[in-house]
Amino acid sequence: MASTMALFIQEAQLDEASKRFRKHFPEIMFEGLIVLPGAMRMIEALYKARIPQAIFTNKHGDTARQISKYAGFAKYIPKCIGNTDTEWHKPQAQLTNHVLQEIDATAEGACMIGDSPTDIQTAHNAGLPCYCVTTGAHGIEELLEAGAAVAYESLTDLKQSLSI
Repeated sequence: MASTMALFIQEAQLDEASKRFRKHFPEIMFEGLIVLPGAMRMIEALYKARIPQAIFTNKHGDTARQISKYAGFAKYIPKCIGNTDTEWHKPQAQLTNHVLQEIDATAEGACMIGDSPTDIQTAHNAGLPCYCVTTGAHGIEELLEAGAAVAYESLTDLKQSLSI
């Protein structure tokens, strides 16, 4: 959040703006929130197939867990780790390795599903392929150029390609 705000706010005002945002955000964080089409079907299918899953993000940990619960993800994905939960953040391999350890998984056979060049770098730093989905911020070509193993227009398309 702070790095995004830094694009729009002078450095001298960044600390105060961040504090104000953190105070106000819980009041509005669910407004306009949408679950991407195909997300729950994919999450449920992976869960039923007993494939370990985790959410890890550079967003605030408490906020990420509240959103995961609100969206219904927490029922199937109990591990949700945000940037305030460890000393690491994306794209550091230590964060990915920590998450893998938390879900009792190894990098071998694991993959990351993401939507940004940062997610791709995060996966690569830990030796994982990254399967990407466009969310509007980054298109298929940009994701492939950044090193995505594959990139799809939707989670439904990704799920179909994985045959789950």
